Amino acid sequence: NEGRDRVFNKAAYRLGFPERWVSELVEIHRSHLPSINLAPEVPSVLADLRKRYCLGCITDGIGEVQQRKIVALGVSSLLDSVIITGYLGREHWKPDSLPFRLCCEELGIEPVEAVYVGDNPERDIAGARRVNMISVRIVRPTSWFCDYESCKPEEEPDFYIRDLTELVPILDKYDKASRKVPS
Repeated sequence: NEGRDRVFNKAAYRLGFPERWVSELVEIHRSHLPSINLAPEVPSVLADLRKRYCLGCITDGIGEVQQRKIVALGVSSLLDSVIITGYLGREHWKPDSLPFRLCCEELGIEPVEAVYVGDNPERDIAGARRVNMISVRIVRPTSWFCDYESCKPEEEPDFYIRDLTELVPILDKYDKASRKVPS
């Protein structure tokens, strides 16, 4: 509930280990290959969507850390563009418009032709809306932001979904309206 900032400092205080260990723990955390998994439906949905659309990913965080997450998840082969905001500078982390515009550039589309799916209203939804992307908020019951109630208009998505399979009918709706909408 306190956020992710200075988590090792908080742990040192609460668990009573020396604060001098913090820098080494941070380095270990930033340099390890994480053991993480995609939600069960994601690989097959992305593979199916890739047959119809170009796919991109925008991820915030320290470049090397995020790159290791992408490798651990094995999603590179399913994506046409990956924008890691850590390589752009902290001032360009979401909701800044630059990563959204860069991803669209790499995909060869305009932002109004794109659908952006994210879980964080403050970063994902507000950022997508800044560049006029269609925004979809995925709210999984166990996600970090599942209890986040947005009260700001710029954080209100165009659509809500609970898992990625629910995205397909949304995209089909736009396809039928003759609007090419990449994911």
